[in-house]
Amino acid sequence: MVMPYTVTFNVRVHAECNDVVAVVGSCPELGQWNHEGAVLLERQTKATSSGHCESDVWSEVVELIGDGNIEYRFFIGHFLECDDDDDKKAKLTIVQWETHLSPRSFVLNESINLPVVEFGIYDGVKKISNGWLTGQTSMQLRIHGNPIKMLKSRYHGQTYRIKCVPMDYRPHNAAASDCEEDSREGPPLCPNTRTMVSVLNDTDAIPHVQESYGKMFNVDDYLVFKVQTFHPEYLGFQLEFYVHDPHKSPDALPKYIGFTHILPVDQKKSLSLRLRVPIMGLKHKPIGEVNVDSLIVKPHPRFSGKMDLSYQSHWKTKGKTLDVGHRGMGMSYKNIALVQENTLASFSAAASHGADMVEFDVMLTKDHMPVVYHDYAVCLSYKKRIDEEAELFTIPIKDLTLEHLHSMKLSHIVSHADLTEPSDSDETRPFPTLTQVLLHVDSRLDFNLEVKHPLIGESVETDQEHYFDHNLQVDKILETVFEHAGSRQIVFSSFDADTCIMLQLKQNFYPVLFLSNGPTSHKTYTDFRAKTFQAAISFAVSEGILGVDFEAEGVLQDMSVIKKSHNAGLIVFIWGEDANDKETIKLFRQHGADGIIYDRIDFHRPQDDVVFELDSSERSIIEEISCVSLPDDNYHRETESRSIS
Repeated sequence: MVMPYTVTFNVRVHAECNDVVAVVGSCPELGQWNHEGAVLLERQTKATSSGHCESDVWSEVVELIGDGNIEYRFFIGHFLECDDDDDKKAKLTIVQWETHLSPRSFVLNESINLPVVEFGIYDGVKKISNGWLTGQTSMQLRIHGNPIKMLKSRYHGQTYRIKCVPMDYRPHNAAASDCEEDSREGPPLCPNTRTMVSVLNDTDAIPHVQESYGKMFNVDDYLVFKVQTFHPEYLGFQLEFYVHDPHKSPDALPKYIGFTHILPVDQKKSLSLRLRVPIMGLKHKPIGEVNVDSLIVKPHPRFSGKMDLSYQSHWKTKGKTLDVGHRGMGMSYKNIALVQENTLASFSAAASHGADMVEFDVMLTKDHMPVVYHDYAVCLSYKKRIDEEAELFTIPIKDLTLEHLHSMKLSHIVSHADLTEPSDSDETRPFPTLTQVLLHVDSRLDFNLEVKHPLIGESVETDQEHYFDHNLQVDKILETVFEHAGSRQIVFSSFDADTCIMLQLKQNFYPVLFLSNGPTSHKTYTDFRAKTFQAAISFAVSEGILGVDFEAEGVLQDMSVIKKSHNAGLIVFIWGEDANDKETIKLFRQHGADGIIYDRIDFHRPQDDVVFELDSSERSIIEEISCVSLPDDNYHRETESRSIS
């Protein structure tokens, strides 16, 4: 007969009002790493001179059956209202959780009272990550630039405090409010829905619970309100505006001057730009207007996530800077690369020359197939009449099916080089699917997978309006990765900040980097988060993503951004044509860059390190198309040297 043992779990953590603390682990009694089966802990009381009060220590006694090693983690949770068919009135969501690679553990062979531990600290290392979407939807309201226009001169030049109040617009609640003869409150508040707020600067970027009178907003700030709900279609907001009376002392409470209502937004669109809404005064007359934009992040329909392992906030450098092959062996349409870029052969060749990782771009075709290619468009060769010369017609990738890409004669939009010349080998053909790359490139080669999404203000050769919705695109790419990635180490990246938010919130396993041009002038974007390196750092901190990926030109102008990023807890990758130089690469290494993405890794990277062993078929293909000799097969890349563990 298996003996039951009692185990007392204890953790010290500060939790916000209405939050709970729980323990999840490797055995059935602890949910088998599923947060819905976790055990809730009770907040303990402590004696004081005036009686008793609640402490920051949470404990619970759990009866475990069996023996052997038990692994577990603590997390902070929050119950959100959810009227689903299973009659649950609320569901547990994850606010923050411990994400050390090795969970806490003990040997179960007797009843035990575990010591009180500090939340997130294990073996002297603190590692805490934000929760991900386990069924709920995340919504953001963003106020930025100079968005407030007041009608009366007395309000001009004022500094406002803005508070975001979630409102429940469900029909039965609206009907109830209609019964009130003079209701000034509008729909009822959303129960248990908490608003987090952050400002993208170097002091206020970490999201926190908003204060009673909201958050101070200064012109050119980027203010973000974050709310989660299981009923996004009924979630609206009331924004309340406060000012400080200049005739009163600075310590006086701010004065409430007006409000605005934002009705539930269109659920078919992930991003709504510049909602222009009136600000109503206390007499219910317009006193101004405010511009707001919103973002809806829906949970991935096929991913729930376990809590046994996560790499999202982990980077084990061991003092090594990763060598990352740009599009494999490098660009082949502007510069001379040994192998055509973004092909299976190019990735394998980069591995053979010692790349730790390869970077490549992924986008969707018209039939929603993730393919590997850099540019948003290609040139289609066609003839108006039989006797006329062929002309080139620019067409976006998003308007071509996968079959079109593989069957038509297409040319590169810049060089007009043929992309679809007949080939006997899948390794050298352009437009490989993400599935092909995941399945056929050596699994020891890590991937930096950039998700393409056009930014406003980006100079592209074709009209990219009506591009794929953010949620749709990210879901399709993640689905392919979940199905075929296996044990491969993957880092996601994107120039589009909202894509980064989605990649972070829709899964809890792979890390994310935010790509930024920074101060360089050859590409300008309207998005505040993409304009400067400091904005990129603040954005990454605000969203809890792993790090930033900066263009080399801007970093060379100010090498201190590497240290600034590290001080903010971020890792730093560097990319760009200025990185295609041995001395520059050496300089970035000396300043502690975590990864450098560059072309011609065979030329710029010394061949004195271990690399992959290729089989004879891979070797013959690469040697044939590159006309170079590869290292002998006794060169191997040691798996211990991986920077991502």
